[in-house]
Amino acid sequence: MKIVTNSIENLSEEFEHLQKSLEGANYCVSLEWKKFKFDNDFYFDLECLKKLFPNEDVRGKIVLSNFDAAKKDVKNAMSHFSYESGMVAITSDENITTSRESCFWNILSHIFSLPPKIIYKHEPDFDSYFGPYIMWDFCYIFLNEKKTTSKEGVVISGAAWD
Repeated sequence: MKIVTNSIENLSEEFEHLQKSLEGANYCVSLEWKKFKFDNDFYFDLECLKKLFPNEDVRGKIVLSNFDAAKKDVKNAMSHFSYESGMVAITSDENITTSRESCFWNILSHIFSLPPKIIYKHEPDFDSYFGPYIMWDFCYIFLNEKKTTSKEGVVISGAAWD
């Protein structure tokens, strides 16, 4: 795969409101999203991820995944809740989780067609830029091919730590 360098867009600010709603009194949350175009085949490897995040120490491996796994990881992330006492737990209120999940996927679907054609997951080494973090983390690469334009992809990642 050859990433078209001048096509890389950092769209993380689209998640800013959702990110703030996930933060707790005693932990931080990061949601990142980069969109890009690519040429050639659909093979995405660690070098591609490094090209999208050139200023970060990205280590680990890239593996094929599926949309159900991505949805499960996002649901886990969206279900964490911070109580006024400072405790963090998985909320039992499905309305909170559903609302957050819906917000996440709606933001993404406005700019990228879901479900994607091919999905990869980054499995980080311990001290890689993308985790693993204390509470939760994920990093997925979604790839599509539009009939009228070039091939496009997105990297979506999230993490929470104290």
